Amino acid sequence: MEMKIDKIFCELEVSDIDNDGRKITRLTGQEKHDYDDQKRYLNVYASLMASPVGKFSESLKDKESIIHRFDWQFGVSTPSAENAVFDWVAQLRDERSICVQVLIEPLDQDCECIVTTADFNGFMPLNTMKDESTNYLSLAGSIIGGVSPVPILSKAMGLLTGEADRKEAAKYENRFKNMFRLFRFLTDKGNQGLEYVLTKDVLAQWGTFLKGSFGLCFIRNSPKDATSCNYRIKLLPKLGFKKNDHLCFLPSPGQQEDLKAEIVVTVNG
Repeated sequence: MEMKIDKIFCELEVSDIDNDGRKITRLTGQEKHDYDDQKRYLNVYASLMASPVGKFSESLKDKESIIHRFDWQFGVSTPSAENAVFDWVAQLRDERSICVQVLIEPLDQDCECIVTTADFNGFMPLNTMKDESTNYLSLAGSIIGGVSPVPILSKAMGLLTGEADRKEAAKYENRFKNMFRLFRFLTDKGNQGLEYVLTKDVLAQWGTFLKGSFGLCFIRNSPKDATSCNYRIKLLPKLGFKKNDHLCFLPSPGQQEDLKAEIVVTVNG
């Protein structure tokens, strides 16, 4: 299988983020953007890449298998508008704030695959000190004169002098275990899916550009004259704004294809 990549970067106008009428309008490609102070805008980036991992069988004949690595990236920012800046991080609900779904769709009936690994990337080290006086998300990416305004966190757990500081840092660190989850599921068409679910604490720790990976083992039990096996892999990123409704995400189900990254891979038979 050759290396493949698909990516999107688009500007969106979003509305009704906290009810069932939520919708997005793509502004990408318009010559002029007249931002409205009363409306909300987001820039969204998503990419999906497939590449071989190590030396495995190059064929699916004789019930052999081949494993490939897939990497995804998802990032959100606000446009460089003077007044129409949407504080989208603050508006996210605390739980199931971001969901990144991967759908694995075999295009041939005699193909099958096994999800061998799935992980988030770049989630270490953990910042154990939370500085309430600094809005890191608002400063991130704002480089002036080549110098980042984000200060380096100098306090480590072992250097904390006050008991109150120790307790607060430990409490904040314990939240790490609840920041993200990985789920596997089956679609209504019988296809496999992966779901990376994150809370907004992840954004405070590592920023608004997220990365993950997964591995697939492709298997085919077919005659030796079979030539190839095709799969469609989709990346569907989603943001959760509506409080106390963990199934409500933007974009809505009817619009999620507008933000997908998609590749079709062919594994030789």
